[in-house]
Amino acid sequence: MDGYNPQDFGPPDAMAGGSQSKHSMEILTESAKKEDPNVDLKEYVKNLVIAIKANKVFLLRMGNTVFVMRPLDETTVEGHIATLDDMNTLQNNIATAFKTLKGLGYTHATGTSSIAGFVRMAKQLGASYTQLPISAEHPVPTYQFDMDL
Repeated sequence: MDGYNPQDFGPPDAMAGGSQSKHSMEILTESAKKEDPNVDLKEYVKNLVIAIKANKVFLLRMGNTVFVMRPLDETTVEGHIATLDDMNTLQNNIATAFKTLKGLGYTHATGTSSIAGFVRMAKQLGASYTQLPISAEHPVPTYQFDMDL
């Protein structure tokens, strides 16, 4: 893939479960394909690499979960989750990501998802959420999540 360098995404994480660990790029592309089977993976990777190199986003890796984080300002970050982990492991990874973001100086995290299971996680993690109105941008039930770190 043009512009793709495996070192841009780091080695498989030792916390990712030994032999079951996947490379960050595998997690990102497999998760993107699950979300949208018609996604152009070459274009997705190209745009992600461009955004990383331009410091528009950064990645956090916990287990077989990669958080694509976009700073909105000095204190707020918006996240997108790419995961191959089960929901319980993912919840632990999200809690760890919140601590990491707080350690990086962020005080607020936000994101959206159409996965209803995230509502349960939000409740358990102390995050707030609201259901967004159905629209052309969000044609299925979608939730906005916010967490003060």
